[in-house]
Amino acid sequence: MRAPRWRRAPMAWSTCSMARPSRRPTWKPSSGWRASARPSSCPPSACWKVLPACARTMCWPMPASTSLLKKEQLLALQGSYGKTPKPEEMTAPRAVTAALHKAGVPLLAGTDAGNTGTQYGVSLHHELRALVQAGLTPQAALAAATAAPAQAFRLPQRGRIANGYKADLLLVEGDPTQDIQATRRIVEVWKDGAPASALRKAQQEKVALEAGGKVGGEAVALPADGRISLFGKDKLASPFGAGWMPSTDSFLGGKSSVRLQHQEGDAVRVNASVVQGFAYPWAGLAFMTGAQAGQAANLSAAKVLRFRVRGDGKNYGVSLLAEGVQIPVNRGFTAAAEWQEVSMNLADFKGIDARLLTMIAFNAGPVPGDYQFEIADVRLLDK
Repeated sequence: MRAPRWRRAPMAWSTCSMARPSRRPTWKPSSGWRASARPSSCPPSACWKVLPACARTMCWPMPASTSLLKKEQLLALQGSYGKTPKPEEMTAPRAVTAALHKAGVPLLAGTDAGNTGTQYGVSLHHELRALVQAGLTPQAALAAATAAPAQAFRLPQRGRIANGYKADLLLVEGDPTQDIQATRRIVEVWKDGAPASALRKAQQEKVALEAGGKVGGEAVALPADGRISLFGKDKLASPFGAGWMPSTDSFLGGKSSVRLQHQEGDAVRVNASVVQGFAYPWAGLAFMTGAQAGQAANLSAAKVLRFRVRGDGKNYGVSLLAEGVQIPVNRGFTAAAEWQEVSMNLADFKGIDARLLTMIAFNAGPVPGDYQFEIADVRLLDK
């Protein structure tokens, strides 16, 4: 298909997300998006180019605009599995990638986002460059992120620019079929035919607020004694938040289970059965800090997590999760036979912003087996 031309310059479009089917506008070269004038939201450019792109994930923010990433997103992106680069370890993966491509095996671009050193959207640009470095042409790398995933996952009306296809479009400056890093120079994004400028602006405002220290809602006033575990026979209560509840990997397809039993005083027994089924199986007890499960609470006043525990002598983990963080950050403890007090500095949970805290969990796993521990007197303290 020939690229549509605006009066001032040739344009480049890309389909950019794998959103669910929609009845909103679709790409129709002969109607809706007429090549009569450059969009008012787009600055003039000497050359903009059309290509299908990003069938699996939104493309922006891009590496050149990390100003659109919040603190916790940057921390995840800047993380590393080692301090010393080892470029020689990429020789074999690149050779295998090139051989598969030469043999005609369909390749799909992916980032494994959610793991250390990756971030949704932004890391896909690195993946495209890596595919080109492995020997693919820029056009083949783009197909690996657009048409190929759409075909592999049998997703209709995506991954290409054609009549009736979803109008999820990306405008870039430059020619990505010649320079793959042109995908990073994003001018505008359209979602179901509507420009995403408002979303970009809202994200910029969030980042600016964070830079000014204005993150999260009003700080939660901690109880005078810091106690957040109000465990009773009828209810595992808390002074704020959605409260305490079982925590397992079942919602991710796992097979682990847990049973909670109130014990004498302010204590609860956790009987966990960790079963292989999810990549990182777990089962335990979680405190949801926000008004509803998954919502964040500003716990910036809290500096230390302290609790009492006893159990079967096995190793367990405290897991903290914050808004924008995909994988919980963990610190371990051992549940000895006798009661002991455990204190952990929240600052040691790297990548977790206490102003956006969503969950504090006490879990068994990932080693399969049966576990039992009792926990009591859980407190969040300001020092």
